[in-house]
Amino acid sequence: RGGSRRRHLSASSSPPTPTPPEHIMRIAVVGAGGVGGFFGGMLARAAGAQVTFIARAGAHHSAIVKDGLRIVSAEHGDFTQSVRVVEDASSVGAVDAVLVCVKEYSLAAVAPTLTPLLHGEADGEPTAVVPLLNGMGAPEVLEAALGARARVLGGLCKVFAWIERPGVIAHKGPSDTAVLFGERSGGEPPRVRALAELFASAGVVCKVPAREEGGITSAMWRKFIGIAAFSAVGAATRATLGEVLAEARTRQLYAALLAEGVAVATAHGAWRGTRRHTAHAPASRHCSYGSVCVLLLARGKKQDACRFTALKRRRAPHSFASGSTLQPVLGRRGRAGRVRRGAGVSRRVASQGEHRLARARRARRQAE
Repeated sequence: RGGSRRRHLSASSSPPTPTPPEHIMRIAVVGAGGVGGFFGGMLARAAGAQVTFIARAGAHHSAIVKDGLRIVSAEHGDFTQSVRVVEDASSVGAVDAVLVCVKEYSLAAVAPTLTPLLHGEADGEPTAVVPLLNGMGAPEVLEAALGARARVLGGLCKVFAWIERPGVIAHKGPSDTAVLFGERSGGEPPRVRALAELFASAGVVCKVPAREEGGITSAMWRKFIGIAAFSAVGAATRATLGEVLAEARTRQLYAALLAEGVAVATAHGAWRGTRRHTAHAPASRHCSYGSVCVLLLARGKKQDACRFTALKRRRAPHSFASGSTLQPVLGRRGRAGRVRRGAGVSRRVASQGEHRLARARRARRQAE
């Protein structure tokens, strides 16, 4: 059970069979959107978990309070779970684990508000804090805000889930939905092991990456590189991954962005294995999933594509001597506005992308 051994815990997709738990793990889920709502909802129906959501006031919050949290998933089935949801962490008290599921651009404001969730120094093992958001800087931001009373882990998730309507979280494959977390220095303390086992009992694949594979830090870099590359291309073209890979020019652009990300990770001393990212493997050419940035653009919300560029620059600025490949894709200000023709984006892909975004915006207006 040491840190040099990978734990890969999974369970069937059917609802877990309740068993009398030896210990109830108290968990706070910060954010009730696609990530927090889905994983928190799965944990809430597991024996041995007492889950509280911390979410801002609004229609989604009110619907959960009134009717419960509903999960609609082809993989895990449809169910409604009665959960506690509050606006202020101070009304929750100390918990065993905190899942931080807000957007990267909200983290700095949210992190200091989480101190009421932490165990005191005399209470034994510190509260485990697991960031499940994109990017590489979350652990450092949380450590600076929470101090030694928190055991801040590295973490990431693989999931395609979103708020379908207030109170309802939709989950749509792919089948590799999973949570990964662990000590950034290696090792596997009891609370990390207990949380991983709780995820597994809830029907969620959970992995604690092995130290010889680079641990959780290497896994975070691998996801960050893939997200940064596809977010940029997807936001600029509005194309699905399959469409990006089917066209030579966008495929080459995507590959160049992946290679740039690997160079940044290598300069940071965090890349393990070959110098090639496998996100553009041939099997991906049949993928019909689009970048979440396109969904956020259609809904008129913030999206992370340009922020990933800044994060990559801060992580290894010397690797950008000749300028980032993202610059001609997103433009001088790093924004994903209209589709940018050129820089590997063909007229056909650009036109398809604009039509797709227009359809999504029309559907949104009709739903409202």
